[in-house]
Amino acid sequence: MTSATTWVGLLGFMIIAIALAYKSNLSFVLGIGFVTIISWPRGTAVTYFPDTPEGDARFDYFKQVVDLVPVDKLLTPYTKDLAGAGVAIFTMLYVDFLDTSGTLLGLANSMGVIDDEGNFPGSRQAFSVDALATMFGSLFGMSPVTSYIESGA
Repeated sequence: MTSATTWVGLLGFMIIAIALAYKSNLSFVLGIGFVTIISWPRGTAVTYFPDTPEGDARFDYFKQVVDLVPVDKLLTPYTKDLAGAGVAIFTMLYVDFLDTSGTLLGLANSMGVIDDEGNFPGSRQAFSVDALATMFGSLFGMSPVTSYIESGA
């Protein structure tokens, strides 16, 4: 119980417990976020990156994970060879269309709002929002899957 990291961990646990007592939905985020942010700075007794070879290796890996890529090259083409791009675009379109269709139709069917033609109210808006989310997410390298069956929970 003399280690500073133990006390920071216990303090994080206490933050979680107090936030849970106040019925906060962010209790775990607050506790874990506090411990994480406190552990980042180097040169402290509770750092995850001590001034040792192991700490330097951890810090080098951490810098790679949280590296910010310059935004100036976001919309520029990386290559002019687009021969394989058609297959990739078709595959992502197929995956996203089937995932979104299955999720939206499954939820609409469970709610009983599908009409005789297989349509449901707001389907155009739902598919449009999914398409926009896919387009904007792809600019940042995110997955094309933007609608989840967990939405029905």
